[in-house]
Amino acid sequence: MLTIELRFPAGRYHATPWGQSVNEAGVEWPPSPWRLLRTLLALWHRKAAHLPQDHIHALLHELAQQPPDYKLPAAVHSHTRHYMPQQKTGDTKLIFDAFLLIAPNDPLYVHWPELTLSAQSSEILHILLKLMNYLGRAESWVEARLCDTAPKPNCVANTASFDHATGEVTGEPVRVLSPPTAEYYKEWIHTHRTNFLSVQKGKKRKLLAHVMPDTLAEAIDRDTADWLAVDKTPPAFAQWVIYSRPPLSNPPTVNRVRRQLSKKKYNVARFA
Repeated sequence: MLTIELRFPAGRYHATPWGQSVNEAGVEWPPSPWRLLRTLLALWHRKAAHLPQDHIHALLHELAQQPPDYKLPAAVHSHTRHYMPQQKTGDTKLIFDAFLLIAPNDPLYVHWPELTLSAQSSEILHILLKLMNYLGRAESWVEARLCDTAPKPNCVANTASFDHATGEVTGEPVRVLSPPTAEYYKEWIHTHRTNFLSVQKGKKRKLLAHVMPDTLAEAIDRDTADWLAVDKTPPAFAQWVIYSRPPLSNPPTVNRVRRQLSKKKYNVARFA
């Protein structure tokens, strides 16, 4: 059993789902297994480069063995709107900044019920989680740690949520990106790499070879822009996993109060 606890001290979570524009105002919820593993890799590159690469790769391969379950806190979908200046003077473009509002003291649990990490991987994960300060966008602050809790999940892969009394489906199906197992990736590379490379030439062939390395951890580590450059988005070996999550809440309605302006007229104003 393995459980990661995530808290959002700023009360907000920002993350654009795969395949959506930021202006579609969607939020990836739950945080995808793909995002979690990429975050661990980024932490290693930026803050823990002294850790051996093979130890990091071993951790990622263990975490990719199965998609996790989640216990999601209550979340409210909200957004702000900004009119961003463009190149032409006076021209603006409407930008939506979508996020979830989450109580800072209400944790999110990522839980692998049947996964037991090796002692080495457990120590590496503990170090990386202590270094994690955001998940998703940089303003999406997070506090992460390993915990011994075995939470009752409310968001499980490939399982519908329903009311046992009425039989009514209560969950909201959502797909998130997940890496395959290291074994699956090895077989996929053996089967597909030669075929993919045979139809490409020049720079695109070289780039395609770069984003299709020998191991799963190396493939997850490749830059997203490289995959976009070879028209593989998401990466061809990645898998979509369907989760059933609790429905998101809408922002509370704000009652606007119209105030009557004073009819008095003033000729002089004095600063006191």
